[in-house]
Amino acid sequence: MPTLLADKVSGLVLAYSIIAALFHRARTGEGQQVEVPMADAMLAFLLVEHGSGAISRPARGPAGYQRILTPLRGALRTADGWIAVQPHRAAHWVALLREAGHDELVGDPRLSSRALWLEPGFGYATLGRVLATKTTAQWLAFCADARIPAAAATGLDELIDALPDDEHPDAGWYKVIPPPARFSATPASVRRPAPLPGQHTREVLAEAGLTEEEITRLAEAGVLTGDRAGPGRRAPAG
Repeated sequence: MPTLLADKVSGLVLAYSIIAALFHRARTGEGQQVEVPMADAMLAFLLVEHGSGAISRPARGPAGYQRILTPLRGALRTADGWIAVQPHRAAHWVALLREAGHDELVGDPRLSSRALWLEPGFGYATLGRVLATKTTAQWLAFCADARIPAAAATGLDELIDALPDDEHPDAGWYKVIPPPARFSATPASVRRPAPLPGQHTREVLAEAGLTEEEITRLAEAGVLTGDRAGPGRRAPAG
């Protein structure tokens, strides 16, 4: 997967580990040290599915979830683009095969309701042949009528173009990545851009109990690296 997976997964594990530690402190008043080794975070992340039959003692099979390990898994080509379709039921397979004119495969045991688990290579190869016969729009309309899970595969440029715009005071216009979580009582939003280096240094030090005079002396001594306010100046809002 071409992304910084270990970095981001470890960051998420650390975030919810800190939340758990804060909950423990709220309940007991006791603080604690929290560590999240990246190797351990990825071990737990990957073996949820790839432990497979090897997790049981004695082992019931090899490690690795074959449905995911097949190189054919993923978005598949249509006549004019890409689409992701998941025919989870036998009726889904029958509908797709007949729509694509592959009646000869109807009833093939390798295309049962568990085809993508039991015969992932054949299942995904057949699905690729089926989807190549029509356009993405045609398949989306058909799958919606047949109640088959399906979605168009969107490229990176299309994803970015759909994001809302905002203006940064220094960097100019940019695309805003919205918060991924949905809260019913406290909906999340991006209200300002990321702070510039030193933008909130004085505010943070004031919250920590330092006086304005003490902060100014630190700034004049060069201690506050990147201090954007400096003596006699106000930090930019936001």
